[in-house]
Amino acid sequence: MNSDTNNEKSFDEFQASMKNALNNGDITQALKVIKNYVKKGYESKKKIPNIKEIVKICGNFMSGLKIEGYQGDFPTFIEPVSLTPGVKIGDTVLLGPNIIIGNSCELGAFCELSNTILLEDVVLGNLCKLNWCIVDDKITLPDKFNAKECFITKNQNEELKVIQL
Repeated sequence: MNSDTNNEKSFDEFQASMKNALNNGDITQALKVIKNYVKKGYESKKKIPNIKEIVKICGNFMSGLKIEGYQGDFPTFIEPVSLTPGVKIGDTVLLGPNIIIGNSCELGAFCELSNTILLEDVVLGNLCKLNWCIVDDKITLPDKFNAKECFITKNQNEELKVIQL
């Protein structure tokens, strides 16, 4: 079997594993792909997922609202949205579509999230806007932080790092 066939098989297995995990209600983690290691043009030919594709894959297995015990007033939800119990939501927050929010997250007032995955222990300041983003564990974003099509994590010095994809 050549390496292209192996890569296609690995991606298909990744999709199947993600589908099973989401259907079982398991906690899932984001996949970080380092662009320097991906040959130019390879991603379109062999389906290596980018941020949008990862969020779309997750969204394909979501339906409706899965909102369990959040704390906050007057959020607006556009389906599908999945929140874990204990998420704290500030005033007048807009969530959706395709939102997954992990354990112990806090969203400041007037935040707007669409097509976004927040892993665990994420804190967003007031007026944050995220679209097509994945936010790594234990990240704190300042007030008025705006991002689109990126993976948000920390570098080796624990400083905020935004990887545009």
